[in-house]
Amino acid sequence: MKFSYDLCLPNSLRDKLKTPLGILHRSDKEKSAEEQVKEIYQNRDTPIFVSVGDVCTLSLINIGYIPDLAIIDNKTLRGSFTISELPYHMKKIASNPAGRITVEVWRVLREAIDFYLRRKERLYVEIQGEEDLLVLPLILELPSNSVIVYGQPHEGIVSLVVDNTLQEHAKRLLSQFEKC
Repeated sequence: MKFSYDLCLPNSLRDKLKTPLGILHRSDKEKSAEEQVKEIYQNRDTPIFVSVGDVCTLSLINIGYIPDLAIIDNKTLRGSFTISELPYHMKKIASNPAGRITVEVWRVLREAIDFYLRRKERLYVEIQGEEDLLVLPLILELPSNSVIVYGQPHEGIVSLVVDNTLQEHAKRLLSQFEKC
């Protein structure tokens, strides 16, 4: 699925996209959500492990579980958020306004995934704007069995494993987006 134009989130999908696309991990007395994710996926044979969101990414890094590809926007819950030091050697930048998925950001995500898969060097993409919707193009661009994690505000961390069923679901959602 390729687009030659930017996609805008229609109001009709806003509530639907608040529902987790995968497994919601909540912190409990025994383990944090991040520790649960690490325990499940750390030894899994996955082509690439991707985190979306600043707090999610930083929380994983702080427990020693560094995503292969991190997508951040220096914001959390619409407020400013700065990660002072990231353990990555490569950085890409893309523009993506709130409520959109731009052609530019989709291209940069594809390049970042290709870079990691070819060289096995971790990297991050800094989004100038917002990264909230980028799980959808990631689902379509990542190879099967890749893992994506993202923060679910006030609830925990969502994890999902890319497969054909999830890719078809992402395609159906994206087909409902509007041309900007």
